[in-house]
Amino acid sequence: MVAKLTLSTKDIVLMGIGAAMYAIFGSATFFIPVGGMNLRPAIAIVTFFGAMYGPIVGFVVGALGNLLLDFTWGSFWWEWDVGVGIIGLFPGIWWYLRDGQIETSKDLLMVAILGVIGCFVGLFFAGFVDVIIGTPFEIAIYAWALPAAVTDAIFVAILTPIFIQAVNAAKPKLLEEE
Repeated sequence: MVAKLTLSTKDIVLMGIGAAMYAIFGSATFFIPVGGMNLRPAIAIVTFFGAMYGPIVGFVVGALGNLLLDFTWGSFWWEWDVGVGIIGLFPGIWWYLRDGQIETSKDLLMVAILGVIGCFVGLFFAGFVDVIIGTPFEIAIYAWALPAAVTDAIFVAILTPIFIQAVNAAKPKLLEEE
């Protein structure tokens, strides 16, 4: 049995909360340069939402959150917004295959692996779109996409499983209070 790809009111609320969290925490490190991009430990928020609530939520949290972050800093790069959305979508694939249950060590490993793959797929998508619209290959790929994908992948591989474990550990306590 696989999870259904439908949206509830809860999912819409989670999209808004996740996008706002990514934009807020992403702004905190926006000014720290890495290659032609910036350091983004907040990217793990995007993969966390994808892993815990599905690929649609993950995609929207990433794309909308990055759009909000763009606007915060006075820019707009739609291809990078879509690329960050792709990062959130990939861990959601495992959520979908596991019927929404991300609990075991295998689940954490698969979410981390898919999150890392998502970093490279999403950011190289954005880089190649930039090449198509006229940015030199060396800049779009070697200065922007590659450094961002590598640093994002490190944060995703380390922080996403930690976030998931923290929420899973809190679930029994939260349910007892209801």
